[in-house]
Amino acid sequence: MTLQADFAAGTVAGCIGCVGDIALEREHLSAILGWRRSEAAVEHPPTGYEIRFAPAAIGGTGGFAGASVAVTHPDRAIVRSGGSWSGRFSSRAAGDGTPRLAAGHASAAFAEADGGEGSFDSIFTTLHPTLQPPPPEEPRPGS
Repeated sequence: MTLQADFAAGTVAGCIGCVGDIALEREHLSAILGWRRSEAAVEHPPTGYEIRFAPAAIGGTGGFAGASVAVTHPDRAIVRSGGSWSGRFSSRAAGDGTPRLAAGHASAAFAEADGGEGSFDSIFTTLHPTLQPPPPEEPRPGS
């Protein structure tokens, strides 16, 4: 989840899948599969999908909630989408005075022209850019 906050205007917007593809890991599937956890596998990764969360007002205590969600894909005909999202900004500031992080929940559902349907349900924690961990090192050739 990437967030774009305009603290002067008091709004925040977000997107899942706009920076890199949506990733599903075995840990994400264990809640659904339970005891079959070791069998977890993603047959059809949701590559190319973007879930855009329209600007929502930031409340006086840092909370936000929105119900305008759009699912898009460059190669799929999405005919219907919607959802909701909510979260809260941390009361602890980063070096520039803006919140250190935001955490929340997002969900979206969609239908495609060919009859396919899907849904996304996610919790998120986003860090201030200065607190982002460094990217993983590239593997060395021959490693």
